[in-house]
Amino acid sequence: MKFFYAIEGNMFIRDRYYKIYIKDEELWLGQIGRQLYGMKELSGGSMVLNILFSLFRRVWIVPRGKKREKELDAISTSRLFLKKKGNVVIRFNEIDDVTINELQSWHTLDENGGTLTLKLLNGKEIQLILEAKTSLNRIESIFHQKPVKRIDYWW
Repeated sequence: MKFFYAIEGNMFIRDRYYKIYIKDEELWLGQIGRQLYGMKELSGGSMVLNILFSLFRRVWIVPRGKKREKELDAISTSRLFLKKKGNVVIRFNEIDDVTINELQSWHTLDENGGTLTLKLLNGKEIQLILEAKTSLNRIESIFHQKPVKRIDYWW
């Protein structure tokens, strides 16, 4: 596994949809979309709104994200990677604690594979909502240098 997809959920600003690259000593979080990119459907009572959202997503949101993803795939140095807006590089030695929650997050309407929480040495905490098809065992193997705590409860 060289990469996986995740959403960084936030209550006050738009969510960020990342393609996370696994490098030798670093995780590269490349932002390929925002609030609506990862959503597969819009739940609502109006069929007209659902159709309009589906068209907007197909014509505008997804093509822009795929173009951005191809640009990120071509970048080979972290310095160039960080020049793109919204990208983050996390060195493995900056990570203090890793927790995988196997239960689905309630933050998104989509089915998801649980959450990955990274606590950094500077006190910052990054919580990523994993896609449903993401293997939690493979995610755990990425952090072979750090003990990974696996939980199956919300609080």
